[in-house]
Amino acid sequence: MKTVGEIPRDIDNEIRISVGEFHKVNVVDIRWFYRDKEGQMKAGLKGFRCNRDEFKHLIGVLKRVEGEQDGLRD
Repeated sequence: MKTVGEIPRDIDNEIRISVGEFHKVNVVDIRWFYRDKEGQMKAGLKGFRCNRDEFKHLIGVLKRVEGEQDGLRD
């Protein structure tokens, strides 16, 4: 897997977005990472992996969510 983006949450946690191949299928993986006792970032159990078609659908849904957010107050 190749990491293409990271979203810091705090000093010990981040979300990583990776692309790669899993069981001969191109996938996007979005997963929580945490810092272990030795200071190394490790993949957590929380996250999900989707294929190309599922990812395109996810992007469409996120665009609709973004539009809904525009009408809300902070």
